[in-house]
Amino acid sequence: MSGATADRIGPAGTVVVAEDGRVLMHTPRFADLVGRTGDDLRGEALTPLLEPLLDDPFEVANPPSVLHGQTQERRRITLVVERVPGGRLCLSAADVTGATAVSEALRRARRVAESASSAKSRVLATISHELRTPLNAVIGFSDALAQAQPGGKPIPNERVREYAISIREAGLVLLRQINNILDVVRLESGGIELSADVIEVPRLIDAAVRQAEPTARLARVTLEARPVQISRWLRGDERRLRQVLGHLLANALKFTPAGGTVAVESAIAEDGDLRLVVRDSGIGIAEVELDRVFDPFAEDEAGPGRRAPGVGFGLYFCRAIVEAHGGKLALASRAGQGTTVTLRLPRARLIEPTNASGLLQEQP
Repeated sequence: MSGATADRIGPAGTVVVAEDGRVLMHTPRFADLVGRTGDDLRGEALTPLLEPLLDDPFEVANPPSVLHGQTQERRRITLVVERVPGGRLCLSAADVTGATAVSEALRRARRVAESASSAKSRVLATISHELRTPLNAVIGFSDALAQAQPGGKPIPNERVREYAISIREAGLVLLRQINNILDVVRLESGGIELSADVIEVPRLIDAAVRQAEPTARLARVTLEARPVQISRWLRGDERRLRQVLGHLLANALKFTPAGGTVAVESAIAEDGDLRLVVRDSGIGIAEVELDRVFDPFAEDEAGPGRRAPGVGFGLYFCRAIVEAHGGKLALASRAGQGTTVTLRLPRARLIEPTNASGLLQEQP
């Protein structure tokens, strides 16, 4: 077989070896593949040439039909081994890097699709839990109020009030979850528009704390507001920012055991930004989970002391609203050591009191 014939056998690289494993002829491309560009490899043992490239050992006496490997340039290759007359072996190499990349891309796409499908199932199951739980409470306490008491006795006033409070709390939880879901849908479609209200910061904090107080009492958690006297006002969407603080407080209370503390702090940072901090002494979050707490579709793995998982939409929504205001939301936590969420709004949104009065009159 001439050298010209050998060149035509396989443009990706071909070699013919004798029974003793020594190279009889080869194409220049084969020399390229084994890192010996321009060399004449005739008479050299094939096994040492292939060893650095192959994924598995190669034996001339009992060769496999297909070999896989990688060149020094990190190109994936496949070698097809055939016996030819005279006991010789012919190895034809093919560069399969492109096909391997496509195959890997298809595998990744399949994993992503499977992960998305699994996440969708988890989210639907979690949403069902989050909506059904408060709804069952509403129905259960309503039934208790509607049912006749033994002997036709009226329900004691204190129990009626207790049931009414429980129904209200469950209704608020249900409303918050529904609003979270709707808000995420709007965020994904770019449908949320922020209003430009003039907001008194202490009043914003007080409103969020008052809304969370009934939940804190039921959970037997101390809720504290530690506002620094802030003379400046804030330009932003008051309803949305109240939602953000409300969710952060609800989340802190949810994961703080009885006897713990949840505190809200506010201050003007050295750079002039407004800092709002929600700090709790709860169960905290493991460091490995911090990166995914803002993922609305992440699964919240229940651990020791952890209560029912949330939908996950809340933190995602909070960060999106804060960023829409030009700010940042950061979370710091350790398992068993509580959680601190810091909300920063840019100083450009702060207004001096002398300017706030005129802006208030302009608002409808």
